Amino acid sequence: MILDKQGTIVYKGHPASRKDLVKDFNDLIAGKPLEGVEAAGGGDDEEEAGGNAVDKDTIIAQME
Repeated sequence: MILDKQGTIVYKGHPASRKDLVKDFNDLIAGKPLEGVEAAGGGDDEEEAGGNAVDKDTIIAQME
């Protein structure tokens, strides 16, 4: 999975299927969407579309 700066999953899948991971990460750092990935549409399809928000602070606390 690839997450944006807000902790939203923007891509689910094997990283080898991405054309240029360095560009993907640079785009996300710049606040741009990933190319070739549809934005989350909301509704019941949100999980499949990659729109799950992840609370990074909660995850970090759980890992510690």
